[in-house]
This record gives sequence, C-alpha cells and structure tokens, in this order.
Amino acid sequence: MVIDIKKEKDRTTVPKIWGGEDWIANDEDTNYCGKIIRVNKGYQCSLHHHVKKDETFYLAKGKILMELEQDGKLESVIMNEGEALHVKPGQKHRFTGLEKYNEIFEFSTYHEDSDSIRSIDGGKTDISEILK
Repeated sequence: MVIDIKKEKDRTTVPKIWGGEDWIANDEDTNYCGKIIRVNKGYQCSLHHHVKKDETFYLAKGKILMELEQDGKLESVIMNEGEALHVKPGQKHRFTGLEKYNEIFEFSTYHEDSDSIRSIDGGKTDISEILK
C-alpha cells in the first residue's frame, strides 16, 4: 500500500495584507477545511462573517485580540496560546496580532470565498492601547 503524504510544497498558500494562510485541507465533498493562519503584529484581518462556514480557532503561538459578535455587539477577548474559540455561521469576527509571531489553527467546514462577507477591510492597526 502506498500512502500519499501531503508535503508543505503541496499546500495552498494565500498571502494577506495582515499575514497569510496555509491551507492544509479544503474539501467540499467532506465539508472540511484546515488552515494555519499567520497574523503579523499590529495587523488585523477584515471584520467579517460567513453565512455557512462554522469555525474553531486554536491559538498555537503568540497572542491575539479576537473580536466576536455576541448578541448584536462586538465583544473583545485576548486569546493566549493553547486557547480555542468557536465561531458560528453569521457571527462577525476579526483577529489582531499582538506578538511578533502569531499562529492560529483553523478547523472548519468547507471554505469558499463567496461565503466571506466583509464589513471592514483588514490591515495595519494601532495596538498600543491593547498592550498597556
């Protein structure tokens, strides 16, 4: 039997203004997606939500400010290494890198770009107040 192991060069890498994503798996048939998300210090992804996608984020390295809509209001929480957060379909969310190197593992249902509804673009942001 031959086992086909995916190597790093086989991954889909998606550069972003705030860091980037390495797509490890994204399979529509099994409705499964796995990514490694890198967020640079002082940068944030867009404030967005998904109509269908259900996500769990696990912070493997660094420190992240996670903003998540709860009861119609955007709430903020600092995520530390080893913590996880579930984001349901329809919940607006955004993460901001607070340390030099931040790495999030995403476990989710299938990713399709048309399911990402952006409210505010991502980019550089001032984190000095957060780090006090």
